Amino acid sequence: MAGRFDLLRSTKAKDEQTAADKRLRQLIAKDEDREPQEEEHSAADVAAGNRAERQAETGGRLAATKAKREAKATWQREADESLAEAKEAWQLKADERLSSLVAEWQAETDERLAATIAERQAEADGRLAAAEAEWQAEAERRLTKAETAWRQAADERLSSLDAERQAETEERLAATKAARQAEADDRLTAAEAEWRA
Repeated sequence: MAGRFDLLRSTKAKDEQTAADKRLRQLIAKDEDREPQEEEHSAADVAAGNRAERQAETGGRLAATKAKREAKATWQREADESLAEAKEAWQLKADERLSSLVAEWQAETDERLAATIAERQAEADGRLAAAEAEWQAEAERRLTKAETAWRQAADERLSSLDAERQAETEERLAATKAARQAEADDRLTAAEAEWRA
């Protein structure tokens, strides 16, 4: 791309130089086409000739300066374009690198987060299992204690009820026995009296 611009620049400078040379030749040709005048020229004619010569020389310099300025402007434009292209390419690479770094960082962060979550979950599961085992052991201990106390209370109540029933049974038996004995005695006395009679 730079080669093409260099070629255009040199072609343009040549064209401008050619144009300046052509103008100079035209001025010289005009000067040669004039009719011969007296050899003695007036000071005004000499000054006019010198002015024309200086003007031609200045025109050539002006054209060369203009060509240099245009070449410099072209070079500046090319440099600006190259700089803009380089900036754009650098920006694209920087954006790609940034995207890559962000993706890499995100993946690493996600991985660390997943590892931390798994670690915390395992720790929480361990604590929960330990707490559950402890609670289960405590519940079984309390249940055993309550069951033992209940059985003891039930046994005591049963023994008490058994003793009460035994005493009541013996009392009824004694009352029944006494009633039967009294009835038997009454019958025996009645039978004896009847026998005597």
